[in-house]
Amino acid sequence: MKKINWKLILIVLGIVLFGSLLLAYKIGDQYMWTDEVFSFHAARMILEKGEPLYDSGLFYGRAEIYNYILAFSMKIFGANEFGSRIINIPFALGTTLLSFFFVRDVFKQNKYKTILALCASILYITSCFTIASVRETRMYAMTVFLFSLSSFSFYKALISQHSTKILKIKGWVFRYNIPWLIIFLASFYIGYQTQPITIILGVCILIFYMFRLILKRRKEDLLFVALLITIAFGAVYLLFNTLNIYQVFLALSPEWATEAPKLLYYPILLVRNFPGIALISPLIIYSIFKYHKTFDIYLITIFLVYILFISLQRAQHERYLEPVLAILPVILVTSVFRITENIAAKNKSLKVWLLIFISLIITIPQGYLLQKELREIDTYTPASIAIYKKMEFNKLFTYLDTENLDKTILITDYNSAFTLYEKGFTPNYILVTKARYELEQKKYDIYFHIQYLVYPEDLKKLKAENSNCIVILRDKDNFPDIEQYVTPQSTLNGPFIYTTSNE
Repeated sequence: MKKINWKLILIVLGIVLFGSLLLAYKIGDQYMWTDEVFSFHAARMILEKGEPLYDSGLFYGRAEIYNYILAFSMKIFGANEFGSRIINIPFALGTTLLSFFFVRDVFKQNKYKTILALCASILYITSCFTIASVRETRMYAMTVFLFSLSSFSFYKALISQHSTKILKIKGWVFRYNIPWLIIFLASFYIGYQTQPITIILGVCILIFYMFRLILKRRKEDLLFVALLITIAFGAVYLLFNTLNIYQVFLALSPEWATEAPKLLYYPILLVRNFPGIALISPLIIYSIFKYHKTFDIYLITIFLVYILFISLQRAQHERYLEPVLAILPVILVTSVFRITENIAAKNKSLKVWLLIFISLIITIPQGYLLQKELREIDTYTPASIAIYKKMEFNKLFTYLDTENLDKTILITDYNSAFTLYEKGFTPNYILVTKARYELEQKKYDIYFHIQYLVYPEDLKKLKAENSNCIVILRDKDNFPDIEQYVTPQSTLNGPFIYTTSNE
């Protein structure tokens, strides 16, 4: 009978306990921004109607599995911010434990395997991105878990030297592990259904095989490249009824995204939120080129190819970066370990000093950004993650509570409307640009059937009629010269408040 590893059990329980306390801290204190309201309301409709069917007639089919899980959470913990976000904690903890056991498995022959695994998992769970994703009533924590599970299970299914069986056919050597392959296929499919952009993982795997074919000259990989290309075209045709993969790639961005992609958006975001890792990135690059380890090449290919593909998308937001972020600490830990182990063979004291130096570079900025993200509930700095969702709406709620809205027309822009709607302040109109109105060709929004008000002509009419209006704008820059038609009332660190009263 195999001896129980009590030390490992205690470490895992410690990770779960520490992670739960960290992630649960003020998880329900932040209001919901636009997209959160969509998921929250879909889950509420599931509880009320048995399906995500809005009163407007819209069937909200996006991330349907997540929405049903969300509805279950809200039924147990309440239809509020806390009840809708608490479900993210198991997903974040799951991702953390995946990192832990994956690193431990890769270094299973090394005496430092548990320490390395612990470092990778702690770096992920204390990331400011992890805190931010858990505090959203949205599918991103689940997406990260599924993306990580897909990435790790594929490695264990077809690449790993330890967990796979060997099949030889006329000198060709193939590795396989059927249970892990099934896990990969299931997690990849559910991940795609939850967040379609995760389909990029398939491209990452294809390019990995191309790289390994070039670096290792494994003739078997040529077969995998051909097979994956065939599967890719077949899947695209079945899902989208076209063989134009470029067209499918463009379709990953929503229709409203019309700006040209900014190629430096994600690199800057990475440097700003992972400055320590950015500083030692030369060591990571050196390790990969020096040792040519299949595991390292696999992970760095997924990370870099994913970043490249989302950088070419028209829609660019920090939440699209999240799926690969659990891979980053694993890359860091494995690269640093390989370098320091090589140095230790020549100079042990140099290894110690290098580890201390790297630890300080990583932990000081990581700790600063962690405490900053934990504290930011209603007051945010320009360097906050998701600054566009973290404006001080709580002060706006207080302001509106003092107004007699029964005798006032409440007008908001698109991204303010849904936050206010969920707080009980139903807008009379949503102010939209003429370009957006012509693009949608609708008089009402599709979610809550709030009427559109076209800027500036419809706003001019209301002012001419001496209507008493309050105008709330989160995205003031979308409405140039707005102050020609309305009078500023407040300059909160967030939504701008205007009135059209002529009194």
